[in-house]
Amino acid sequence: MWLDGTGWRNGAPHVEIRGESVLVFGDTRDEPNRALAVRDAATGEVRWQVDTRKTLPGEEGLLRAGTSAQTDMPVVGTDDWTVFLPYATAAEEFGVAALAGTNGEARWTSPPVRDRAAGKLHVLAANDNIVVSMFTGDRTPARTVATDAATGRRLWESPGVVPQFVVGDTVLGQTGVPFHSGPEASEPSPDSDLVALDAATGRKKWDLPGSKVFQTLGELAVVSAPGRKLVVDAGTGREVADLGAVAYCVSNQENLVVCQSDLRGMTFYDAAERTTSWVAMPDSSLRGTWKDFVFLEDRVVNRSGIEVTDELPGQVIAMSAEYVVLYDEVTAEFAVHRRTG
Repeated sequence: MWLDGTGWRNGAPHVEIRGESVLVFGDTRDEPNRALAVRDAATGEVRWQVDTRKTLPGEEGLLRAGTSAQTDMPVVGTDDWTVFLPYATAAEEFGVAALAGTNGEARWTSPPVRDRAAGKLHVLAANDNIVVSMFTGDRTPARTVATDAATGRRLWESPGVVPQFVVGDTVLGQTGVPFHSGPEASEPSPDSDLVALDAATGRKKWDLPGSKVFQTLGELAVVSAPGRKLVVDAGTGREVADLGAVAYCVSNQENLVVCQSDLRGMTFYDAAERTTSWVAMPDSSLRGTWKDFVFLEDRVVNRSGIEVTDELPGQVIAMSAEYVVLYDEVTAEFAVHRRTG
């Protein structure tokens, strides 16, 4: 349907599909200050975008997006979606803005923090109820700030925990790691503990020393512990499944975890059935998953390992019920196609 690229050759861009919109995060060679472009899924037309050097869409004042083109932006919702991002004023005061997916205009902005010693703000995770951010500065300890997702009202603060996911009424984060370590880094550090905070109060619910959370699905979380990967109940920390010494896992965020076991196959965990299985998939490289589809380097299979597509002209980097986005590593371009099956 349409084709585009970032101008960079350092890997696929972060792309998400929300209803009839394709969200492309990050900058391009031609637009080094772009943080997000929201495009019509059918035509590629840019509906609105966020630039770190311009005011936020619909804002007349001093507001601008974050501090860099790599600004963190959790997205909540499918059709009537919202993106949460940090904003900054000309005086380098920081707060959180909630932008409507339809036009990019602010649903709300939290009051700016005027303490220059507080450092910069990074919005790290969100759900329908809460947005969790982190202030980082050279002169002050990092601290987490929780904000009401509907109004922007500040709920609580907590020092020393880097938030990474919100699962139901629980915030999952890490101690002893830099804020930019991110959920994509799946290996734990012996100096870092997984900590669960109550989303309503910020008080600690449970912890798991020497472990790291890196995926979620439903009310569960996938945790990397020394020598193995675990599925735990996010609210209580109770172990639900032991996935063994798998190398890498992805989640469809709903009911399926797929892990690269070795060069011969994958380990599947079905959250609805609470079952673990191994499926032979020789010489396969795991990339991602959506619903019951598993994205490999050059093809898509179902959870039984059966191919559901012919060889694809690129790597699947996003999929919805209507669209699929493919990335070509040779040309560094991504293409949006309407699904035919």
